[in-house]
Amino acid sequence: MVPILLAFLSWRSGGSPWPALRKAGLAAVLGGIGLVAAMGGAILAFQTTTIANAAFLLAASPFLAAILGRLILGESVDRLIGGKGSDVLRGDGGDDTLVGGNGSDQLVFDLSGGTDVVEDFANGTDRLDLRAFGFTAFSNVSTLAHNHSGDLVIDLRGDGGGVVTIEGFTLASFNGADVIL
Repeated sequence: MVPILLAFLSWRSGGSPWPALRKAGLAAVLGGIGLVAAMGGAILAFQTTTIANAAFLLAASPFLAAILGRLILGESVDRLIGGKGSDVLRGDGGDDTLVGGNGSDQLVFDLSGGTDVVEDFANGTDRLDLRAFGFTAFSNVSTLAHNHSGDLVIDLRGDGGGVVTIEGFTLASFNGADVIL
């Protein structure tokens, strides 16, 4: 697996892979090796097992990559996509994109920070769960919110460490029914 990663970095940098590896850091290198291992296992499975087993391993590869990313890099999944019904999506730690899909979705945020983006917030249907922040009134939340380039930006911790951007949504549309305190 490591030779594949080194060959890719050599091709990508147009020479030696070592400057890119030093710049990326140990965590990124280990995460890359883990990702190659997860995907490589699925490809190998096509050569040595039945189609049903290979299909299962291919379906599990993103899950394995997510687990390796969490264990090695300490980061969580970057893009969370809900289904057709009502979903609960957690924007815990790291920078995440949340897409609830159809239904009444609950988007949960906590104090661990990060910069999260909500792509499809439906006013009057979806809700932001902000209980972890200890807000006692909607006014505590709305004072931390502002419009930016057609999106609503909420700095939940007030220090830039827990920012939620709701695409295509404005402060004028934001009200107490949109949050769970």
